[in-house]
Amino acid sequence: MCAPQDPLDEKVMNQTNSDGPSIESDGITLFVVYNGIRIAKRADPNTPQAGIWVSLEPGYRVFYEGYPAKLVIERDGKIISQ
Repeated sequence: MCAPQDPLDEKVMNQTNSDGPSIESDGITLFVVYNGIRIAKRADPNTPQAGIWVSLEPGYRVFYEGYPAKLVIERDGKIISQ
């Protein structure tokens, strides 16, 4: 196995939960958690970003697609979860 290229890869490799993404709340904000890492948060309703997921980790993009809406996660432009 090769060494991780960035610190996030190391965090991901050390996680034991690989069941896919989940949405969690701290009671105020919603987060998308992927491999145990919060990768995005839901934007505050009274901001221009309202209704979208704001990336917390470089290289990730989270959005809804289709009907019924499915959560899609991209990393460096490649879909990693749908």
